[in-house]
Amino acid sequence: MCIRDRSTWGCAFYFFKGMLNSPKKERFYGGIVHLKRRAPILGGSFALWAGLFSSTECVMTYMRGKEGAINMITAGFITGGVLAIRAGFRVAFRNALFGGIIMSMIALVEHGMIKYQKLSLIHI
Repeated sequence: MCIRDRSTWGCAFYFFKGMLNSPKKERFYGGIVHLKRRAPILGGSFALWAGLFSSTECVMTYMRGKEGAINMITAGFITGGVLAIRAGFRVAFRNALFGGIIMSMIALVEHGMIKYQKLSLIHI
């Protein structure tokens, strides 16, 4: 779910950026052209992030011997840090924290939805 949303928001961002930088009567066309130009870059970034995240999560599941939210949060932390390591340790650590926080929020929402579904099944 997170990966799909990330690519959707990326497409919307590039479309609106193209619209804003186009002449007044060609805004829609300018948005489409800019989105077409940036789509391979967005797709490559998406594939790199998804592959690294999935690999890290599988390694964490193997090392811990069980599945859980900790694996997802740790994988987000490691993925964010590894992808930003070229910018230096400080930036990589900040991106790692951001990746861990985003994944923990997703895990929290997922946990809440599961609880809600179980609660609604009891009342049926």
